[in-house]
Amino acid sequence: MVTDFNLLLERYGYKMLFMVFGVILLVILGALALYIYAVFKLYGILAGGVLLVAVLVYALTRGRKVLDTEAQASVKYLHGNGRQR
Repeated sequence: MVTDFNLLLERYGYKMLFMVFGVILLVILGALALYIYAVFKLYGILAGGVLLVAVLVYALTRGRKVLDTEAQASVKYLHGNGRQR
């Protein structure tokens, strides 16, 4: 029984792993596409486009700085200042 499972994984393991990652990627991209569609449907093409561009600019500028600051604070909290050794 174990050898059958090992043969199955040897033959189809990478294909199954590729399929799982593909499904996860499709779910993420589908959720993003659904969000974009909902914004365009709710606000119209012009206002929705402006809103999406504003969200994208915020995420790439301000959001990145916030995440970087949080990461630096976590490093200081979890690892100390390094002089304790």
